[in-house]
Amino acid sequence: MVSGYLLRDGTNGTDNLTSTGRTTIPAWAVRVYGVSASQSGPTVSTTYPLGRYMEDKLYRGDISQTQGVNFDLDEYNGRFCVTPEFPGGTYAYFVSIDASGTPTFPYNIGRAFYGSPTGSTQTSISETVTSVFTGEASKQETMQTPAVDATSGDVTVVWNATEGGTYQVEASSDLAGSWTNISGTVTAAGTTAQKIETAGASDNDARFYRVTRTTLASYDAVIATGGGGGTVAVPGGSASQGTTITALITLPITPPLPPAANIPTSITLAGTIAGTNISRPSQGTAQCTFVIPANAPTGAQNVVVVFNPAPTYTLTGGLTISAPAALESGIGSATTSTASIAATNRAKASAAKLAAQRKALRTAMLARRRK
Repeated sequence: MVSGYLLRDGTNGTDNLTSTGRTTIPAWAVRVYGVSASQSGPTVSTTYPLGRYMEDKLYRGDISQTQGVNFDLDEYNGRFCVTPEFPGGTYAYFVSIDASGTPTFPYNIGRAFYGSPTGSTQTSISETVTSVFTGEASKQETMQTPAVDATSGDVTVVWNATEGGTYQVEASSDLAGSWTNISGTVTAAGTTAQKIETAGASDNDARFYRVTRTTLASYDAVIATGGGGGTVAVPGGSASQGTTITALITLPITPPLPPAANIPTSITLAGTIAGTNISRPSQGTAQCTFVIPANAPTGAQNVVVVFNPAPTYTLTGGLTISAPAALESGIGSATTSTASIAATNRAKASAAKLAAQRKALRTAMLARRRK
């Protein structure tokens, strides 16, 4: 199958980005991102070679070429065809490759799907469920390789833990048999935890271990105490006038997310409050610092995240600005303090650790006796 995309190198009717510069994005990107074509990027160079960006390719159908004559696959990287499963014909996606068999853009599926998704929002669950914990800790527990003391035969079981989690370690000499608790639980003080089974290797020909998180500690509430700042989740977070905060922004999935290495060119709050120290902790998030003036507008405010050349995300009402809290002082008088976030090290470590949820880790590890 011949791809519907061409490199914008000046051949086959394409424009030449090497000579014109990256001053526009192709028509397919305008349709997908919903922005104007006037978007700029870095000059073509050895650091940013032609073909580095998706927008360095254009769709053949946009330069008066015809699908089925000049190329096979549409801008979604698919076409209608007959297959063994659908002898009457169906729309199918394809893997696009060049003459040498090397995959080429857009590889499997274009930057949008053919057709429109359908469905509705699910607001309830019909079956009866039991809530064990509400919320979720951010750490996923994983087992590390057990360490065996060749002299004593002691086995040290180590795993990546959730801070504040309490764990029960069990052992078995036969996976088909019963599991026995190793005496005493372990409470993780950091991101790893361990438990030693005395003579676990010397007393057994084979030994299996599994770890279950039984509880998760409650984390201190976030309270207003005056003075500093804190991390606020966007959307859904709030902050007071006159404070400095770090905003951790969860980006919408529409339009499609830019690569994680692409840092936003600007992030603004309430139209005029410009974010600083902008970064991308992950592909799905952006982060910045907002210095909120004492006279900033209150209520739910929009947060706008702009990438170059595209897209732009507007989180409507993403952050709520409130007046600072009033603290009683003296006899019948009140003073206004500058609100800030006072949190324990645990609360600072992860905004996700605001509630507890049971997670059981059922990874069995084998520690064989060393001879």
